[in-house]
Amino acid sequence: MKQPINQRMAALAHSEIERLTQACVQAKGLNMAQGVCDTPVPPVVLRAAAQAMERGKNVYSRFDGLPELRQAIAKSLRVQRHRG
Repeated sequence: MKQPINQRMAALAHSEIERLTQACVQAKGLNMAQGVCDTPVPPVVLRAAAQAMERGKNVYSRFDGLPELRQAIAKSLRVQRHRG
């Protein structure tokens, strides 16, 4: 005998951010959307984060990222493309 599914549960779905995360995993991409990282944090990053928090930098950044970080990532990707 089949048990009825609660109507609220039947409508339950993954959030958009979760769908994006799954797509990123399938593409073997770097997900910077959720703030969840499964790799060890380099000590230099930990020190820089602590220093930034001590200076009061402890709020969410712009939705499209910090310009300096975007530029550094773009530069790194250009270097990788030229090597590969």
